[in-house]
Amino acid sequence: MKPLTKQEVFDAVYRHVKRDGRLGQGIAKDGSVMCYYRGPEGQKCVAGALIPDKKYMKKLENKSVQRIMHKFPGVFPEMQIDAEYLLSRLQYEHDNSDSVESLLERLKLIAKEHKLTIPTI
Repeated sequence: MKPLTKQEVFDAVYRHVKRDGRLGQGIAKDGSVMCYYRGPEGQKCVAGALIPDKKYMKKLENKSVQRIMHKFPGVFPEMQIDAEYLLSRLQYEHDNSDSVESLLERLKLIAKEHKLTIPTI
């Protein structure tokens, strides 16, 4: 299988956010908001949406996308290097969004910045 392109990664993330309609966030034990690759109610963050269920491990939580790619090769699908950097950026935007609507607006700006198209759902 050939590595995913930036457009393919963006398409998967954008469609996930539109279809799921929630952020991969939950409340941590200290009461703060925490982002999850797999949340307590089944929600997934944007990077978590690219991790197949059979490859997900609880020990991935609290690790950056880049750290997972380095320490746990094969968890994410293979992707081109610029797509890896894009996924990290998309995850950053997710982690700093307070609503699905604000995340979708951020994703649209990233698409424009990277000359990507918004996929149909």
